[in-house]
Amino acid sequence: MTTPVRSATPRVPPQPGRLLLKLVAAGALLGFATLAQAACLNTSAGSGQGIVKGSAIMAPLMAGITISTTALPDETFNWTAPAPLSFVSAAGQSVSETLPWVVNGATMSVESLQGVYIPPTTPTGTASVTVSTTSCPTGVMTYTINIADLLNPTTTILAGDNQAVLPGAASDPLALGLTHTDPGGGPTVLSATLVPVFFTVSSVSIASLHPSTQLATLKVYSDGGGIAPVQFFVDPAAPVGSNFTITASAPGYPTQVFHATVAAPTPTMTIVSGNGQSVPAGSTSTPLKVETLLSGVPDSIPVTFSVVDGDATISESGGSTYVSTLAGNQQEASIET
Repeated sequence: MTTPVRSATPRVPPQPGRLLLKLVAAGALLGFATLAQAACLNTSAGSGQGIVKGSAIMAPLMAGITISTTALPDETFNWTAPAPLSFVSAAGQSVSETLPWVVNGATMSVESLQGVYIPPTTPTGTASVTVSTTSCPTGVMTYTINIADLLNPTTTILAGDNQAVLPGAASDPLALGLTHTDPGGGPTVLSATLVPVFFTVSSVSIASLHPSTQLATLKVYSDGGGIAPVQFFVDPAAPVGSNFTITASAPGYPTQVFHATVAAPTPTMTIVSGNGQSVPAGSTSTPLKVETLLSGVPDSIPVTFSVVDGDATISESGGSTYVSTLAGNQQEASIET
């Protein structure tokens, strides 16, 4: 009788070096998978708000991601809005924004904020704005904006009209007020907030809307009180007497025009000290000191002192007249009796 024999392949224990290589390779693959894993949008704010045509939304739309993981590359947010809506930051229907992650304890987050402008030509009703990320393009978030009619839009010049400004000087603020009535149909007058107002100066060679460069047009959004302020700067070489205008226009609202003139500088001289002295015969007075200004700005010019009554003389010249040419805008002379 033959006894069956069972054979088995001998097992060879793994060598320490090979085991270490396998572990290192597995760790590298795991690390690569963690870094390459897409994180989709999971936080949002701003959807469902109402807005009157002609304004930007009150609260910016927010899209974000909050995760608990290792560091990821910077995230790119891709926003899209239907025409004629436009993004405040890009003045178009699409905008991409790449942002870094922010570490906060055991979590990491990244957020994108976008304002949206609703032109007066937008249909009444609702509009949808969407956003996704480059790393997770299928994870789309949608925001709804409820759009109401713009009723009885008005503009009023509140301050800054008919100014006379010196060459090289800045104007007082110009202020435009914007209002509309309640879109619900009531008579209540409301401040028109976040309305883009375009200020345009008629001659940029005379005045600019920037203190150091020639800027003919500047866009300013009205504040929470419905006021859009701006300031202009007269060129130092602007001819005295020149007239110019600053036009304020906002889509859907009446246009207003501010008027201005280049003013002539006004020279003034005031006594600083030395007036009303009593000087004994044979003595010298304390200095008679004056200050010269040109429209309130220190102006260094020569000043002539003259004795107009009596036989006193001016000590600096020994005669009845003396021209003081000290540095600065203060000049002086002393009297000998």
